[in-house]
Amino acid sequence: MRSEQIKQWLKDNELTHQKVADQMRYARVSVTRALGREQVSAEFWWRFCAAFPKAALELTEETEEEASEQKR
Repeated sequence: MRSEQIKQWLKDNELTHQKVADQMRYARVSVTRALGREQVSAEFWWRFCAAFPKAALELTEETEEEASEQKR
């Protein structure tokens, strides 16, 4: 998953890296590092999905829509 999509979702939902870290049971600095990369790791994505299932659904739908548009 692209970190830009996750960062935008966090911004739209007014969540800080600290709030995300607390929910994911992850260190804040680890959240910041993960989101500083172009793609987040599989482990980060898995933990993020578990902590924020609504976000996972929305972001996955967006990714599928983008892939569909690129095929056209």
